[in-house]
Amino acid sequence: MEPLQAGVVQLWTELRELLTAHMIDMQQRGELAGWVHPGAMPSLFVAVANGLVLQVTVDPDGPQLGTMASQFGALLLAARQAP
Repeated sequence: MEPLQAGVVQLWTELRELLTAHMIDMQQRGELAGWVHPGAMPSLFVAVANGLVLQVTVDPDGPQLGTMASQFGALLLAARQAP
């Protein structure tokens, strides 16, 4: 594995572990729905973040990063409020 790839994988792994632990704590406190899979959801967040970076890099004239991130945040909040 190349050094850059190894560093990125290590960063993503640490981020996923941190988010997983946080999500487990939130579920135990009843703050996060039981359908959320703490092992998979952090990977989804990392994938979305990577996609946003790719989007603004490849298409700098497209929607701005802040606007897309705001929409994603609003989507998460709306999902949290759903029955």
